[in-house]
Amino acid sequence: MMTDLLKEYAKIFGYTFHLQNYDISSISALTQKLCHVVKVADIESGKQIQLINRKSLHSLTAQLLVLLMSWEGTACLSVDELKRHYETMHSTLLNPCEYGFMTLTELLKSLPYLIEVFTNDKTEECVKLTSLYLFAKNVRSLLHTYHYQQLFLHEFSVAYTKYVGETLQPKAYGYSSVEEILGGAIPHVAWIKGHGHKRIVVLKNDMKSRLSLLGLSPANHEHRPSASEHILAVPESRIASDLELGADSDGPCQPEQELLRLTNDSPVDILCAPVPSCLPSPQLRPDPVILQSADLIQFEEHPQEPPAQRWVMPEGTGAFPGCE
Repeated sequence: MMTDLLKEYAKIFGYTFHLQNYDISSISALTQKLCHVVKVADIESGKQIQLINRKSLHSLTAQLLVLLMSWEGTACLSVDELKRHYETMHSTLLNPCEYGFMTLTELLKSLPYLIEVFTNDKTEECVKLTSLYLFAKNVRSLLHTYHYQQLFLHEFSVAYTKYVGETLQPKAYGYSSVEEILGGAIPHVAWIKGHGHKRIVVLKNDMKSRLSLLGLSPANHEHRPSASEHILAVPESRIASDLELGADSDGPCQPEQELLRLTNDSPVDILCAPVPSCLPSPQLRPDPVILQSADLIQFEEHPQEPPAQRWVMPEGTGAFPGCE
């Protein structure tokens, strides 16, 4: 209870808690300063101080990334605009105290590898994606053009160059190879699945949503082809089951507008395509065979002789039929 806080504090720690040391004069003022840690609940016996059960920061991070990657306006957003668009999209208030932070700016600064916080010329606090996650934004947009949002790792560099219009340079982001930057540098966006030559780059489930609210929609890249062209021209060795999306000047294509383009002269079996990540791996195992020590042919060591025929004498006669 709020009235018991100072007494319990002294009992546990062995000394008195002095409110004046923190420029406050009441327990209520103390709880307001600690709103990101505790909350005050009204119960029948009075006011009770309760520890806040924090929401998942991982889930919020994915939602903020989707918003920033789908933003088509300027390269940056003010913190207030970000908060307003988030609340409009998800129909819920964005309260940083529920995640253990006093302000939204402090929350965003806790994600320095993903989001950069700075002050613009108008002294407004703004946010933008880091250079690494601008690359991740291109990866997400590229994988959206593929069925099941995945493609072979050995085809990624060529596909990325054709889609973005520039060669991928992992060293520009501090990584030595494409495999290294895709395998661990952007874990919120994509990951590598499989082994050997059949490894594929897969989009994370949190990144598969497409936004179309208040000017928010999948980011259209300036190098995208026109409506008369395919969204992506992948190498000739592309798998036959990949889907090509037709570009639309009015907005992104819907899933029902996707067309499966198969060529009869394709040297690749369609069954060699990557397995969708949503499907469970098949578990092939034989039915258990119970071995029994029995003769399967069931020969009889001592065949039984046919039973002897028995004659039944009719009632009322003293001899066999036909005998006098």
